Parts: sequence; C-alpha cells; structure tokens
Amino acid sequence: MSQKEKARRAKYFNGHVGKRRALVCEGRTDGAQPQAHGSAKGIYVISIGLVDNHAKMDIPQCHQGSANLLLDTGADLNLIKLDTLSDNVKVNTDRTYSLQGIHKTPVTTMGSVLLDIHIGNSTQPTEFQVIPMAFPIPHDGIMGRPLLEQLKAVIDCNQGTLTWDISTNEITVPPRSQVVIPVCTTNVVGDNRDVLIHSQQLAEDLFCGNVLNTVQNGQVLICIANSREVPIQMIPPHLDKLSHQLLDEAQAKTIFSIQRADNRQNRINLLQKTLRLDHANKEERKSVETICNEYADIFHLEGDTISCTDAVQHEIKIPQGAQPIHQRPYRLPYSQQSEINKQVNELLHDGVITTSDSPWNAPLLIVPKKVNASGEQKYRVVVDYRKLNSITIGDAFPMPNINEILDQLGRAKYFSCLDMASGYHQVPLHPKDQEKTAFSTNQGHFQFQRMSFGLKGAPSTFQRLVNRVLMGINGFRAFVYLDDVIVIASSIQEHEERLREVFDRLRQYNLKLQPSKCEFMRREVNYLGHIISEEGIKPDLKKTSCLTNFPVPRNPKEVKSFLGLAGYYRKFVKDFSQISKPLTTLLKEEARFEWTDLCQHAFETLKGALTTEPILQ
Repeated sequence: MSQKEKARRAKYFNGHVGKRRALVCEGRTDGAQPQAHGSAKGIYVISIGLVDNHAKMDIPQCHQGSANLLLDTGADLNLIKLDTLSDNVKVNTDRTYSLQGIHKTPVTTMGSVLLDIHIGNSTQPTEFQVIPMAFPIPHDGIMGRPLLEQLKAVIDCNQGTLTWDISTNEITVPPRSQVVIPVCTTNVVGDNRDVLIHSQQLAEDLFCGNVLNTVQNGQVLICIANSREVPIQMIPPHLDKLSHQLLDEAQAKTIFSIQRADNRQNRINLLQKTLRLDHANKEERKSVETICNEYADIFHLEGDTISCTDAVQHEIKIPQGAQPIHQRPYRLPYSQQSEINKQVNELLHDGVITTSDSPWNAPLLIVPKKVNASGEQKYRVVVDYRKLNSITIGDAFPMPNINEILDQLGRAKYFSCLDMASGYHQVPLHPKDQEKTAFSTNQGHFQFQRMSFGLKGAPSTFQRLVNRVLMGINGFRAFVYLDDVIVIASSIQEHEERLREVFDRLRQYNLKLQPSKCEFMRREVNYLGHIISEEGIKPDLKKTSCLTNFPVPRNPKEVKSFLGLAGYYRKFVKDFSQISKPLTTLLKEEARFEWTDLCQHAFETLKGALTTEPILQ
C-alpha cells in the first residue's frame, strides 16, 4: 500500500478492537451531533463525519435513556461502559472476553447485558459486552460489527451517512391463525439448550402457545396465535421478554417423549375417524389401519397447514420485455364477500399466498361447487388468469395417455385410490414469478407463493412432480394421472407392500394425502371416470347417464359436444368411428348442417351402447 493511501485511510480510520485490527470511522469536522431520521419503510439514516464519529442511540437501560456509540466496522463485539448503564441492569458474567489492540495491555470485559435499542417504532434487543469506565475511548461504548450486521447497516463515506433497514423485522400474523417465528436468545441461553416457553398473552388478541424447543444459532422457535378477524403486525419479542424455563437434558427428553407420543396418538385417533373402511372385512380393515397408523404423518388432518415439496418448482415464463398485466377486479356480490375473505385468510394461514405490492393484478371469481350430501351449497374462490396465460410460454411436458393407463390395470383384486391434499398448493412457485399471480380483495393485494389453479403449465408441472416422486413405481405397481394415484394388488400382502412403497416416496418428498378422499382396499373403484374391478373396466354410469337425456343436436357445436362426451368412452363401442361417421361429417367446414335419419340412427346407437354397462376385459 502506498504512503498516500495509508495517509488517506488514517484520516478516516483509527483504533483497534477484538481479535484483529479494527477500523473505526472518524466523525464530523463541524462537531455537530449526528442525527437519525427514518422513512416510511423503516429505512433510518445517521449522519457521520470526520472527527467525532458516534451515533446517539436510544437505549432505555442507560442513565440518560441514550448512549453515544463509536462506530467500529472491524470490532468483533458491541461494547458499553459500566457507568453508562442504569443501576438496576444486571450483568451476566458467564461469558467474558479479552480485548486487544486498543490498549497496550489486554482489557477483559466484565460480562454481557442485553440492551433494547429503540429505532423509530422498532426495538432491537442487542447483546453488549460491558467494559470498565476507564476504557480508553471518549464515548459510552462501541457499535461493533454484530450490531451493524443486525441492522443491515450501510456506510456511505462519500455522503457521510450510516443507513440501516429494520423494516424486515416486523411480521404479519394472519387473522384467526397461528404462525411459527424465531425469537432471539442472546444473553439468555446458548445454543443446543432446551427451552420450555409457557403459554402467555403478548398483546391484545395476540398469544404465545406452550412450546418446547431447542436453541439453534441464537434463536428458538415459538408459536404465535392471532384471535382477531384482521391481521396483526408485530415485532418478534426477545426470549427474556417471554415467560420461559430452561430445562436440563433429562427433563427435556421426558417432555419431548411425552409430547411426541401424545401428538402421534392424537393424529392416529383423528386419522382413524377419517378413514372410510365400512366396505372392508376385519382382515382388510386391520391391514389398512396398521399401515395408515405407521404413516400418519403423510396425511393432511384438520388443523394441519398445507405442506410444500422441494421436488419441483413451478415457473411462469413470459416473453422478454412483457409488461405487467393489471386488470380491475370484477364486481362480486356483497353477500359472498365473507366467503371470499374466509378462503383468502385460510390461504394466508397456510402460507399459500402472502401480501403483495406487485404491479400485476388478475380479477377474482367465486364459482359454486356441487351441492353436497347435506344439501349445502359451497363455493370456490378462483383467480381469472386468462390474460396472464395468453402471454405465458407453454410447457411441453407430456401428459399420460388415459387409455394406456386403463389398459395396464389388468385383473387386480385390490385397488386403492389416493388423493393429494390441495395438490397444486403443495408445489412452490418460483420467487421471481410470484408477483405475476397477484390479485386483490377488499382486504388488500395478495400473491401466490405456491402453484395456483388456473395457471398455464400447472398440470404439466404437477405431472412432472408425480412422475419424479413415483419413478420406478409408476406404470408397474401404481399408476398416476395428475393427483389421482391408484395402487393395485392381487393379495392383501402385496397390497401392503405396494402401499408402503408409495407412502415412503410421499414421505420422502413431503407430500400429503387427503384421507377423506382416499379409497383403500376396494374390490371396485371409480378411477378417471371408469369403474375398475377384478372383472374388468366399464364406463361410470354416473358420467354416461347424461348421454341418455342428451337432446338431438341442432347445430355443429352441439354435435361436437356430444361426440366429445361419447368419444371419451369410445373404446367400449365397437366400430365407434364407423358408427359416428354421419355425425363427424356434419363437422366438416364445407358441410351443410342437415339432420338425417342416418344421423339420428348414429346418435341413438352411440347413446345405447354407452348406457348398457359394456365391459372391457
């Protein structure tokens, strides 16, 4: 380094703290006090200069309610003088350090304290090492690298400013939901210690649940619940602000084992109530219950959040330079707003969506589902992505041929149909593409973090996922089309082996099943609109019954609709193409639409053939 460069650096830096030489930025030439000011997003700026570099920080545990801290970007520790602290502050003497470089002889710290640094509306719990009053600096302490990193500080020597961002410390707890968050444990307990956090109220309508966890990397996970109907913004508390108990190894092992056993038994009890096994005999029922109990963790039960796999990630590829599409929300009935908000809050709770400031926006729709067995009408909230899909580059991943799947099912004796729990929502959406899925409600602007229904390419992504998960099994012992998985076997023992093989893969890739929609150990099942049994394959009469009442087509569009429905089951009709020829002729561009006796005969023949339960062996 040149002498000129050394002189320039000496002008800005001096002092030595920690294990290596430290660089301390000097202060202002005009002697003015550094001032902090903030922005709406939690960005705070302090002016620094060339002679007396210090930042006046609001710290309530200090005598004056604040402390002047010297900035030292090379210091391994944050330091505070003992005489700066209030009399009631207790020093933890478990950990002390020997400081070298700022004095001829090493200086040993007196212990540590946890101080609350107030910045705007935020409180930053920070560990400081306590130093004697005679420590050779004219300030109350030193703001070292740990605090600068904690505040994500940026020093701009050109402008003479220190900037930090505390906006990311605030979290949102969705309405009537629970979230798991990390809290800082510095100065309270070290890593690998077990902590029991007691159930307690943190604020109005905000509660912390009873939880036992292990400290890792200076943090421990806690569970926060919001009982309000609206989201709550909060800053995670420090462990010393929570009612808690440190446990020794024996205590923790006892509680952990009891906790795990209770949780497992609760899941098994809930799962047993959900399984549909009325059709099974005693031996079959025992077989299914044993396996499901063993793999209770792969089922999505009431109270569970939707899991997320890491096997694939959905991407929304659009042409380079494409501009964000922003559509106005559709006008929706006021009577359905509560249902929309309910479903959006559930997606927030499960981490499927998050709040957004995206320039994209797609309109929301609410569509009725089939009336359930109790006569209750339910609705599904969907996002209209047609405009986004119009610019999305397609995915060429091939979908399975349904006929090829059906051809391979053979004459098995036992069938189990497995249904994924909100299958698409178990697939992560690439972070760069999440903003493209944004939508709005009267509660705000949101975007998906998981793959949404209605996105172009979503079926291909999901098929790629299940093909990867069941590689080596699919097409032999199990068959899969999107989220419909069927396991076949010729005996109970073979069924157990194959079911375990599939369950192992689902567990490996963190995929969950919806037990209420799964069919186990059936002799006859409905799969992809077909009835599969030991006898063979036949069309599902519930699907084909609509052909019975299908009216005589009056135009090419209605002919095409009829042939589309009938064509799905064409394998069951011998000479289907020959029989349907009078109808397909009507679809030719140059053809004049004229419903003849031949057309009527073909129409009636196809209807009759598909409503008499033909069976393919």
